[in-house]
Amino acid sequence: MTIAERRRRTPAGVFGDGMLWVASIAGAVCIVVVILAFGFHISLIMFKTGSMSPTIPTGSLAVVHQIPATDIHVGDVVTVDRPGQLPVTHRVTSVAGSGSTRTITLRGDANPTDDIAPYVVSSVKIVWWSIPGWARIVVWFSDPFVLGGLTVGATALVTWAFWPRDPDRGRRRAPCRRPGRKGATVVTGVSVLAIALALTAAVPPTSARAAEVETVTSSADLTLTSIGDPVLMSSMTAFSAVPWQVGVQAHPPQAGVVHIGVAANGTPPTAGEFTLEVRACPTRWVAGACATAPDEWMPATDLATAAVPTDPIGAHDLGSMGSDDQRWLLLLVTMTAPGAAVFAQLRLWAWGADTALSTTPGSLAVTGTSGWFSPAILAFGAVACGLLLAAISRRRYAKADDHG
Repeated sequence: MTIAERRRRTPAGVFGDGMLWVASIAGAVCIVVVILAFGFHISLIMFKTGSMSPTIPTGSLAVVHQIPATDIHVGDVVTVDRPGQLPVTHRVTSVAGSGSTRTITLRGDANPTDDIAPYVVSSVKIVWWSIPGWARIVVWFSDPFVLGGLTVGATALVTWAFWPRDPDRGRRRAPCRRPGRKGATVVTGVSVLAIALALTAAVPPTSARAAEVETVTSSADLTLTSIGDPVLMSSMTAFSAVPWQVGVQAHPPQAGVVHIGVAANGTPPTAGEFTLEVRACPTRWVAGACATAPDEWMPATDLATAAVPTDPIGAHDLGSMGSDDQRWLLLLVTMTAPGAAVFAQLRLWAWGADTALSTTPGSLAVTGTSGWFSPAILAFGAVACGLLLAAISRRRYAKADDHG
């Protein structure tokens, strides 16, 4: 670039070039994060409760590394995956066993006692270090509106960088070739994809503990208490069960039988994409555990079959209870087909002889995914749209020059 060209650069041009390099640097960092996540089993987890306070307060973002069970020591802070439940991240208080597995007990630094039961593990994720408050930043960047804004911004940057310009305003238009700008734009394109992958692969939707929301729906005879994490419900990853607890309490004027069932609204679930498992407990589930032996009302069943109505009310009848009783159901929804994008809404129903009640729309368990597929498509789409718009403009200017 000549001195004369530098002098003609506008503030908008300087700002645009600066944004290109900022995006390039951010993308380079995200590329490193993705490589670490996939190649070296290093990832991030978010803490949404204070069970590890004050060591790791609520809202912290932690870097974890997968290690074999033989490397676990007392005092380590580790994340343990639990089948059918959310992972738990606590401090190791004891280690026993030999061979490739270990039996460990865990306790949160803020908890007075160890976790209810020990864990038998062959590998865990050990916490290397954490940053307080950064989980909120990751959640903000993972918001669909923010991702959409970043996609639009990336499209604008790529389009601006490749748009043809007049080196001399008095002459015919000719494409301005600036290796620095093009190089930054190429890195920016890769950056957009890397950021999308980093947010979904290196920082999976599952957290150390769920940020649960409790919603109560009542009628004269029935009360339904829905407990679940709306983020996990609407953004599922493959083979990771998402729990949804619903308490059913009846108080009718006369004795009878209350039936409980589940219905699917919205897009009909497709066979082979999701499974549903339902367990019943006479008391509220605490940390995924029932105080007594739970009843299995439905084993892991394909959601397409589990949602087929078996009762005139339009729900799949799961079981029943006495009108003077209560049941707390734990529904486990698992995505069994990676990349599935079904948005079926599960609604729990309770009904008797003269009344019926369902969970409110705000407490529905929504199946679906925000895995790597959608952000990657958005990233590629952003870069492709920008390049396409710039290419069309260049062709028009080239034709104008040929006829000029």
